[in-house]
Amino acid sequence: ALSQLNKALDLAKQINDQKSIALSSSIMGQWFYIRHDYDRAVTEFQRSIAIQREINDEPGLAYSYLNYAKVFNKKNDSGRAFKYLNLAEDFYAKANDEEYLGIVHLNRAIIYLNSEKSKEAIEKAMAELNNAEIYLNNTNNLYERSRLHYFKSRAFTANKEYNRGEEEALESLELAINNNFGSMIMYTQKLLSDIYEAKGDYKESLAYLKISDRVRDSIFNINREALALDANTRYG
Repeated sequence: ALSQLNKALDLAKQINDQKSIALSSSIMGQWFYIRHDYDRAVTEFQRSIAIQREINDEPGLAYSYLNYAKVFNKKNDSGRAFKYLNLAEDFYAKANDEEYLGIVHLNRAIIYLNSEKSKEAIEKAMAELNNAEIYLNNTNNLYERSRLHYFKSRAFTANKEYNRGEEEALESLELAINNNFGSMIMYTQKLLSDIYEAKGDYKESLAYLKISDRVRDSIFNINREALALDANTRYG
């Protein structure tokens, strides 16, 4: 996949297509992000954002801001993460794009949940999650809706509201299973295991933990096979 992205970037450079260069860099930034290579993701998003500002590509710029914010959240730089989410929100509000406004609110909630476990942070996260739900319920983005219920479950669980946390996690899991969202199935089952352990239901906790581990191993094997295939394509 990376070799194809590099090829697309090289071709865009050869014809000096600035919009395509920015798009290729943005996609590469996402590629490095999901592989936890955050420094290289930052480099790609910086290039993408610089070009999109120069050519006044507002939709592309807003999307890059959104993804740039996710990287800074992973790097524990909440200040810059909030800054770029706010910039993305400005564009999506002007465009009246409910789906991406919902995604902005969801990612702002995630920053609050990841930054600290204080009651104030949980309340801020829940407010953002409620706003996200208003927007995302009007869309067909089932993946983000699964994530929404997962993080609502995390917020309730952090507040020791385990029954409400269980309800939200089960709703997230149903969306994930029905749409084959492998990573969300794994994360939600692990969360349910934690919830049942907190409730003292150790049998259910162990059952969900075992399922989560099997899904994790399956995802690992798929990724390993993909890497092997890529290596074989390059060097075989």
